[in-house]
Amino acid sequence: MKPVRTIVRSLYGSQLYGTARPDSDTDWKSVHLPSGKGILLGRHEDQFDNNDPSKPNGAGDADEESHSLRKFLGMAAAGEMLAIELLFAEGSAVEVHDPLWHEVRALTPRIVTRDCLGFVGYCQRQAAAYSIKGSRLLAARDTADFLSGLRDRHGPDARLRDHDAEIRAFCEGRLHVAVEFLNGGAKEQDFLVLCDRKYPFSSTVDHTLMHVGAVLKSYGRRAETAAENGNVDLKATMHALRVASQAVELLNTGHITFPRQDAEHLMAIRAGAFGKEQLAEMLQSALIAIDRAAVSSALPYEADHAAIDDLVLRAHRSQIAAG
Repeated sequence: MKPVRTIVRSLYGSQLYGTARPDSDTDWKSVHLPSGKGILLGRHEDQFDNNDPSKPNGAGDADEESHSLRKFLGMAAAGEMLAIELLFAEGSAVEVHDPLWHEVRALTPRIVTRDCLGFVGYCQRQAAAYSIKGSRLLAARDTADFLSGLRDRHGPDARLRDHDAEIRAFCEGRLHVAVEFLNGGAKEQDFLVLCDRKYPFSSTVDHTLMHVGAVLKSYGRRAETAAENGNVDLKATMHALRVASQAVELLNTGHITFPRQDAEHLMAIRAGAFGKEQLAEMLQSALIAIDRAAVSSALPYEADHAAIDDLVLRAHRSQIAAG
């Protein structure tokens, strides 16, 4: 029986981004194929590592983490940062152990989509630490104001569907708010979609406004909690802005460059060269830049899952045949 087969091994983290300091540790990420026997029996590890979360890492320490090819491609198709970054790592940072990796990279344009959820989520979480509004909070506030106006003019029992044209005009050209035709369960209908939350056109204006108000309150609670913490995590902020610039580059060009071209600027952020208000503005601008890039991106909306399945199937057959 052939043991686990490493396909690629790459530097990760600060060593890949170009932001390493003398006290930085070394992270390695790998992609592997399980043994043929493990594949046939369904008894194989999709992930393994040597990390010890109870011990802090420092200079000279090295963490190793590996994902199976099947899991890795699924992560990439879902827009997870780790997998997407590995697809674009190159040069001296990468050790190619198997020609299969070249097939994986050739499939990149059919794997990576404009739905960079991992990138966006990371940036949003860090932005919340500054108690800044962010583009989603602004969209929720604008929508609440719009619905309040509808209620004042037409009464709380008016239904969204009775004001279709006005709602569509409000949504036109805005980020995070739109009208979509979806399957609502009992029947298909239009929905008002705000920050990934869906409100059927059969709902009353008052009922919809109540739910949008709950969204606003949840944003406010997170912001207040973050504000109470007071401290600025410069390392986390640096990484959030790095991730944002990567997302914009990916959405605009279909590629991510490593080491990062703005590494010097990122290191200045971590060193405390900018104040809290400046960093908050940078994060807010970064979120808006991602949203705009996503709207105009040429990347596909969905990954080619059939192509992914075909590659995994061929790789598994090869591994099983090898014994």
